[in-house]
Amino acid sequence: IVAGINHTLYSANQGDQLGAGGRGMLIEVDEEGIRFVTTDAFRLPLYSLSEYTTAKPHAMFVPYKAAQTIQSILPTDDDAVQIQFDEGNLFFNTPALQFVCRLLENDFPSYEMLLKPDFPDTLKVDTELLRNAFRQVAPFARGEHHQVCLELKANSLTMSADNDFFNSSARQSMECSYDGPERAVYMNAEKVAELVATIYSELTVVHLSQEVRQVVFEPSEPEDENVLYKVLLALSQAPGSAQMPVQE
Repeated sequence: IVAGINHTLYSANQGDQLGAGGRGMLIEVDEEGIRFVTTDAFRLPLYSLSEYTTAKPHAMFVPYKAAQTIQSILPTDDDAVQIQFDEGNLFFNTPALQFVCRLLENDFPSYEMLLKPDFPDTLKVDTELLRNAFRQVAPFARGEHHQVCLELKANSLTMSADNDFFNSSARQSMECSYDGPERAVYMNAEKVAELVATIYSELTVVHLSQEVRQVVFEPSEPEDENVLYKVLLALSQAPGSAQMPVQE
């Protein structure tokens, strides 16, 4: 449970990009498992645990502040956590505490279709190298959208950023495995750095499509056979901002 919150809370929207309908964490539980989903209109992380199921499907839209509190107070060891819910409330029970929160009445933005497009091109790169590259290049990123350019070739990934205002630039190259056409994609360095920080496998896998201005990040190996973790990220093909077409 704590892992599900840790892997998704960073993109729980606190601003106005999606209005009140996006400010929180969606927890869905059904016969396939339990899923944690958040979005800020730029990123959409999904963390799924198949070992926890219920015959009756249920969706709970938890306010951001409540999810943040749950993250801080739930035990990180193997102590059992009992989750109960009704139409308007969510209850977390451990031997030491009980936490109750009121659920949001809004509908979480529809996200299922965004995860279904085919992403035929695959990039595999060392996670630590990618994390360090974003850390080193991000201070030179362009404008308020912190934009960096990733140039993709068969065996190399080059990350660069230019800041015309300060007449400065940064460039980092690393080895990778890439099976798509040569291309350049633009990403928000701050937002990608946050999501890469949640990937703990040796390699990070990025799936790309020529038709869709989005990519999917995921670990090369899951933390557990019961865990599915992926993050959808909006792209821009030219300097500027990008948002996913998430519909309320």
